[in-house]
Amino acid sequence: MPLAVPCHTHTGPDDIVLADLAAVPGTTSCGTDTSDLGRRVWSVLSTERARARITAA
Repeated sequence: MPLAVPCHTHTGPDDIVLADLAAVPGTTSCGTDTSDLGRRVWSVLSTERARARITAA
């Protein structure tokens, strides 16, 4: 079952933050959006055991 973990703090440029979030084992999705409260950075983390990632050369 995925968990949504929002962050409401200043995090820096989106491309760097999203790359860092995507590199976390168990991350299934991540992104940014805005609401009445301001900018949000979010990540969906899987509660399943992390699998080895295959990266392109």
